[in-house]
This record gives sequence, C-alpha cells and structure tokens, in this order.
Amino acid sequence: MISRLKEIFQKDIGMPFPIIPETFGKLVPLFKPHAKCLLFGSKVAVGNPYLVQASISEFLENAPVGYFLIGFWGHGTNSYAFYYSRVDSMSKIFFRLGYGGADLPPEN
Repeated sequence: MISRLKEIFQKDIGMPFPIIPETFGKLVPLFKPHAKCLLFGSKVAVGNPYLVQASISEFLENAPVGYFLIGFWGHGTNSYAFYYSRVDSMSKIFFRLGYGGADLPPEN
C-alpha cells in the first residue's frame, strides 16, 4: 500500500516521495484506503490522527514523540490534502498541502 501512495504522490505532486524514517516503525493504514484516502501512520498516530486545520494547536501541544502520519485524506468538498506530520525528539512538523476538492483540481 505504501508503494501505491508513493506512486500517486510522484505522479500527481511531481516531486520525489518524502523519506519515511525507520525510527517510526511499521506504518499502518489509518482508514480503509480508497481513491481519496490513502493515509498511513505510526502506532501512535492510529489513536489520534490530527487532520483538520483546527487541530494544529492540539498537535503542537499534545502529539507525542513517535507520531508519524503521511498520505492523502479529505472529508469534504474543499478539504483534500497531502499530509506529512511527525514528532521526534528535536521537532514537530505539521505539513498540509491542499490537493483537489471543488476549487482546486489536482492539476493546479
């Protein structure tokens, strides 16, 4: 499944796929994969995937070391995005790249 995510990312985003550090362990699907949702995370992320803009502050305050999330997800007309979130001993990263939806087709 990760190989499918890499393929779609490289085709649609047009960049090399981000490196997934081995320190986060084996990634598992966070939801049943389908066309608009191809999202994977570490064991820590499975319990609480921070996916909406309103959860950024909570992520920065509460996401524990070992949190890792990567992939495509969306829940409404304009909310589709590519996510790359991680927490290690030195940093917290919450990256959301808008992708698709009614106002932003992937080719833009």
